[in-house]
Amino acid sequence: MRIRRNGALALLGVAVALGSAPEGARADEGPQTGLWVYPAPGQDEYRSEHYRVTVSLGGEAREAFCYRMRSIWHREFAGDWAAQFFPKDNNWVSFSFAGAVTVVVDPLDVQAIEVEVRPDPPGVSASVREGKVVVEISRPGQYYVMVKAAENPQHDFDHPLFLFANPPETDVPTLDTPGVHYFGPGVHDIGFQYRVTGGETVYIAGGAMVRGSLYYEGDGVRILGRGILTDRQLMLERVNSALAEKAAGKANAWDLNHDAMYRDKWATIYGDVDADGALIEGITIIESPFYMVRTHGAGTVFRNLKLMSDLYNNNGIVAGPNHQILDCFFKVEDDVFCWMAPVSETRNCVIWKQDNSCMVQLGYGYAYATHGHVFADNWVIRDVTSVQVQARGLFGLAASIGTTFADCRIENLKVWGDVLNFLAIDNWDRPTPWAAKPDGEVRLRPVDLTFRNVEITGTEKGDYWGPDMADLVGSPMRSRLRTEKEGSIHIVLENVRIHGKLLRSDADWPNGLLQQGQVTVEYR
Repeated sequence: MRIRRNGALALLGVAVALGSAPEGARADEGPQTGLWVYPAPGQDEYRSEHYRVTVSLGGEAREAFCYRMRSIWHREFAGDWAAQFFPKDNNWVSFSFAGAVTVVVDPLDVQAIEVEVRPDPPGVSASVREGKVVVEISRPGQYYVMVKAAENPQHDFDHPLFLFANPPETDVPTLDTPGVHYFGPGVHDIGFQYRVTGGETVYIAGGAMVRGSLYYEGDGVRILGRGILTDRQLMLERVNSALAEKAAGKANAWDLNHDAMYRDKWATIYGDVDADGALIEGITIIESPFYMVRTHGAGTVFRNLKLMSDLYNNNGIVAGPNHQILDCFFKVEDDVFCWMAPVSETRNCVIWKQDNSCMVQLGYGYAYATHGHVFADNWVIRDVTSVQVQARGLFGLAASIGTTFADCRIENLKVWGDVLNFLAIDNWDRPTPWAAKPDGEVRLRPVDLTFRNVEITGTEKGDYWGPDMADLVGSPMRSRLRTEKEGSIHIVLENVRIHGKLLRSDADWPNGLLQQGQVTVEYR
């Protein structure tokens, strides 16, 4: 077996470290204190023009490279109506630590007057001192730092800043570790679907930028590190294709090009059907042409991933049965999570909900049996309300075509800001643009969901429009539960609040609750 190894710069080290314990300790003996900031990737086009960031532990500060990824809606599609719903760029810093660190953010073009951090768990605080933002962090996590500025009331939305405060790495491979595809600090071009086989490891070190996509097959694959994976070249090919179709006068360039050309295996990370037990951990994935991560094998664990893109159809994670999504960050432009296989656990994730499609997509026209999903201890950031089309609620089912959902629990969820709607569930046999009509008669199955301890700080707000919502145009934005034939929906709501109001009956919903068919809602 020949392993391609990359990373001549690795001899320079993968991090600047402070503290007594080395990063890369065994999993059972993690360091007690330490700070690791990573070198710049040598790509100035990704250097932030808005923030300079230093991180310190024990009073000794180190500058951390602050990345910036510009939005295609303000670049390739400048002036498009959709641009209003997207920040102009995304800015972030990634570091690893154990103990407690102080992060100082110096806004380069505005004067900071106020700051807020989301989420805001114990052990995290922020303040403004002499025009700079100071964030104290004593627990790993992904944090949105909302820098308020007098010069631009939208500065925190136009130029959001994220702190990816990682735990220390464990079991870090070296350049000469057998079975490892090693990418050290610097830029690496791997092309389309760089192949990885069972038992191998891809390691993308902090300070590395790997350009291309990964395709793996076989059991026990690991994709690890603190670096960046970007499929920008293929993303721009898709953008240029859409622009050409638009220039040719085709009505909807996105619908015309994305299914035929960029579906199926056009994901930045793609796992084959025989690839069980994979681990994908720690890296940042940006600028995907279609799906961000799509895997099919059983038992995949996704941990501490950071996914950012704003191109239509950038689904977050679509995975096979018995998968776990833990401690991850999402800012993607389509369904963030897709429950299209039985059993999943999604826990302690931070989601910036953008405007296209659902946060949790139960389905849009495939026939499969699923059950045993747990969605717990997650945070959602929703700062701009756009229009409603199809199923852009937090939890949606566009068409079931016979799918059943049983033993599915959503617990301890906090949502900042207004939402299009909380629930957009249509348990019916209707065709969708994304799924073929099944042969033979379809028997609709039950949808059974339990929501416990959910807080939406804003309200349900927006407008219905589009051909799929023709019967609702002009209606106030509201949650909907609709069935037909023998289909049924059973929803349990225990301690669920919208805009400060506890839902105890159908009358407590902000704009009412639309129900049709065999629907049962229990309030507890």
